Order: sequence, then C-alpha cells, then structure tokens
Amino acid sequence: MLNTKVIKNLIELLALSFPFILKSIWFNFHYFPFRQAVKMPVLFLSKSSVKCKGRCILDVLETRFGMIKFGQDFHTNRPDTGFRFRNEGGTVVFRGSCRIGRSASITIGEKGYLQVGDNCVMTYAVLIYAYHSIIIKDSCLAGWNSILMDTSFHSMKLHDGTKTKGYAPVEIGSNVWISSYCHILPNAKLPDYCILGTGSIVNKDYSGLPSHILLAGNPLKIKKQGIYRDFTDDTIKY
Repeated sequence: MLNTKVIKNLIELLALSFPFILKSIWFNFHYFPFRQAVKMPVLFLSKSSVKCKGRCILDVLETRFGMIKFGQDFHTNRPDTGFRFRNEGGTVVFRGSCRIGRSASITIGEKGYLQVGDNCVMTYAVLIYAYHSIIIKDSCLAGWNSILMDTSFHSMKLHDGTKTKGYAPVEIGSNVWISSYCHILPNAKLPDYCILGTGSIVNKDYSGLPSHILLAGNPLKIKKQGIYRDFTDDTIKY
C-alpha cells in the first residue's frame, strides 16, 4: 500500500504536469511502444519547445510514471525561459530516471547520439549539443549553466589545406558532479566519482586518472583526492 508521502508526491507531480499533459502524451506515444507510452514515463513540467525526429529509446527493465522529467523547477530563483528538446534525426537513449531543469536545452543532430544513465540530474539552463556522441553514465549531476557539447559547429583549415574534424566523442563516468558554469567540450572524458570545480573547461581525456578526485583550474589539475559528493548526506548548516 502506498504511504502518505508517496501519495502526496504523486498528487504534486500530477498537478505540476497537468498544464503540459497534452505535450507529454504526444511525446510518449510518438517515441515509445504502447506498453511503455501508456505508463507516461516522460513528463513536461514547464513550457517547452519540442521537435521530435529521430529516435528516443527507454532502455530500462521497468517503465515508471514520470521517471523522466523535462523542465523541473529546482528552485534556483531564476526566470524560466522554457525547456527545449530538439531532435534533428539522431538517437537519444535514457537508461533510467532523469530530471532536467527549466531553461535547459537538448539538441541532437541528424546523426547524433546521446545516452543518459540512470539517476541523472541536470539543473537550471544546462545545454547539451549531441551531434556526434555524448555518453553520460549513471548518477551524474550537472550544475546550472553548464554546457556539454561534442562539436565545435565548424572545422578549421591548416596552412597545408587540411581541415580539422570539428567534433569528437564525450564520455562522462558514473557519479560525476559537474559544478555550475562548466564547459564539457569535444574529446572530454572523465573518470568515475570525479568532481569538477565551478567554471572548469574540459577538452581532453582524463579517464585514466584515479576516481574520487576534484579537478579544477585552467588547465585542469587534481586539487584533492579521496573526495566525492554523497547526495544522501550533503546537507550543510549555516
């Protein structure tokens, strides 16, 4: 039997999603097979702009109501400019629950691939541009105004006439905390249990570094080892 807290949370979620229910219904039944769509796993919680080409896949053992939330209010006291989902023909794979904040944007190119692991959170105004390949593993958090992109949107030409590719894959390990205003750029790879300091720029492969580290500075350096954020026990007292 559902306890009082679960029922209260369910009622609150239904109230928040009701103004945008038609868009939620359309998104679910456009992308997912009936057995998944009927459970309404994706909910829009704010005004949204949506373009749904390509594929969106739920790679989960159990489909749950509202397991993916677009446009959630994380109480940042900042204006809501609307959530934006734009798939130009690529593939998005959700491997579990995911919450994405208001004023955030996800863009998938015609040949792009985006994979988001279970229990991932991306807060206010996070921007994702997946035109090649971005893989985000389980239990990752991206702080507000961070950018994850696998493309430069252009190439550059060398004196010998050759051109740069202008894109490269991005891979974020599990339990990574990307602080606010970070830039994750093509070629970026981060190990498990990595913390990025605020405003960090990542454009190299750091996956060979040990886990449980704090990276910060420009260029990035290990500032502390044996550290991680325990989301079940991270309350501070002022």
